[in-house]
Amino acid sequence: MSVADIAQPEGFIALPGSAQLLYDDATVIFRFKDLLLLAMFDISTSRPLPKDLLLTTFKASIDDAIARSELATEPVSLLNTLQCFAGKLNEQLSGGCVSITVAFIDAQRVWGYCAGDVRMGYMREGALNWLSPVHTAANVFVPFTDELKSSSNRHVLTRCLKLHRAFAPEYFQFDLPDDSQIVCATDGFWCDLHWGNPQSLVSEPSQRPFDDCTCLWFNPSALLAKAAPSLAHNELQFISQYDHLELRA
Repeated sequence: MSVADIAQPEGFIALPGSAQLLYDDATVIFRFKDLLLLAMFDISTSRPLPKDLLLTTFKASIDDAIARSELATEPVSLLNTLQCFAGKLNEQLSGGCVSITVAFIDAQRVWGYCAGDVRMGYMREGALNWLSPVHTAANVFVPFTDELKSSSNRHVLTRCLKLHRAFAPEYFQFDLPDDSQIVCATDGFWCDLHWGNPQSLVSEPSQRPFDDCTCLWFNPSALLAKAAPSLAHNELQFISQYDHLELRA
């Protein structure tokens, strides 16, 4: 890949799929003093739930945990906050299903929880490296590979946030190499033959994605060094009111 073909240092793609009536992915970032909290959701088409209520409830759950001094960078603290979030949704809705990835990000590391097929990893030297687990019937006992993208079982989730069912997201963590960019995407991006590659971050393919297509990428150090959010999109909510707050123990 030549210098001219390298993706912008940061960016956000959010496109409705050709098979969908409405764009139903959702992305939100909370900025703290020296780290970020990123959440990406992929709402099920067969068991949908209202996106506005999902985001409002998630933000309220984070606000409540901060107000009670219960949100910290330890994995158990984040898991408790996510369990409270799931409980609040259960109180308001009778059903629905969503893939979810929520993770803390600093200059060196990513750690958080996922359930479903929203993936995280990093991009470095023009290569995408997907590292968070994928929970589908196509890879119950093995890591997800490119060969499984065409499997019909890929669309059957073995973990997700399903209302009024036990919510058991999987913990993951990975280090960020120097000069890398964090990448987070729904399966409408990473599993699409035309979109799920570094070149699609340089110039959008002419082929419209089949499913809702979301991909976010940025260098955490560069983003945290900026006084104001530089990522702007009507489908990306960037919450900076806690940029003075220290969450580390």
